[in-house]
Amino acid sequence: MVFVYGKIHGKGRPRFRRIGNFVSTYTDRTTTEYEKLIAACYKEYIETNPDERTVFMDEAVRLNIKATFEMPKSWHKNKRAEMAGKPHTTKPDGDNLIKVIADALNGIAYTDDKQIAIMRVEKRWGENEGLDFELREITE
Repeated sequence: MVFVYGKIHGKGRPRFRRIGNFVSTYTDRTTTEYEKLIAACYKEYIETNPDERTVFMDEAVRLNIKATFEMPKSWHKNKRAEMAGKPHTTKPDGDNLIKVIADALNGIAYTDDKQIAIMRVEKRWGENEGLDFELREITE
């Protein structure tokens, strides 16, 4: 399982800019930086787990994501205890978490994110914010 600690960012919407009569599309800086962080964490994971299968160039892949969101400091002790481990139902959306991880690992863990055939996202409240994710080959 790969761990990406820190503030979680979902995939941002595409941005557009006009240059003369042409319109170009680009990804915002926050998303780009977060994708680089995810890729770096995955590369580190590959290096520290040489015996584990971590690259799936032609196989169908399963992506499991577990996102833990830090509870607001303004919540009192009782509310924090009550909400710990409960589902997180605010932004970012689960599909945007899938997109940011899938795009970050293109060419690193697999040839293209179209190979991801099964996806699972779990969003919960917790003390330390971060993403845990794993990729597995689908053998069934």
